[in-house]
Amino acid sequence: MKVKLMSWNEVFLRGFNLWIKSYTSGLKKYYECEGDLVISLMLYFHEAALEKGLSGWRNGIVQEKKIIGYNRVDLMLGDEVAFEVKFEPDYPDMPRTRKPVTNTVLKRPDRIISKYAGLTDEESQMRLYEIELDFIKLMAYKQKGIPYNYLLCLDEDGRLYRNLANSFKTQKIQKINIPWKSIRRGIDAQKVYYFLWQA
Repeated sequence: MKVKLMSWNEVFLRGFNLWIKSYTSGLKKYYECEGDLVISLMLYFHEAALEKGLSGWRNGIVQEKKIIGYNRVDLMLGDEVAFEVKFEPDYPDMPRTRKPVTNTVLKRPDRIISKYAGLTDEESQMRLYEIELDFIKLMAYKQKGIPYNYLLCLDEDGRLYRNLANSFKTQKIQKINIPWKSIRRGIDAQKVYYFLWQA
């Protein structure tokens, strides 16, 4: 019997579930930065693509791809899935001077992104934190025609879990119900928080 090829969204969901299983059962080392996490996720997406023989998988998973203007997405799977990642690390001997890592820089949204996402003129002039900008980018990508758009936020110290909703300035993002979940990090059983949001 011929194996049915998966779509890139199925690859994404399967790969994400493989990553969660690995993360909660015991990784061999801590993630120290967002890049470590992105590479780890990408390996599980490759594994999921190979499982079902998705053609062109080697070239189908791309880092830092431009979609609208100069904006880049962390990972793009085929032409179907745009994926942004935000990570607040916490590992033994992490220098306190490195905290916080995420949601520290304020930037204005790109003009074209603001238009696609439906921001007001006033909102498009606001200086916003990185995670709010990622929500907005993914909304814009959906309007541009990318069918599946996801944001993973992994918070290992609880800072974002406690404070993220209070940092939002735009009406669209303030209305989002963030689907936080708690899990135990397998390497040391520490309780951590994450959400996977879809635009």
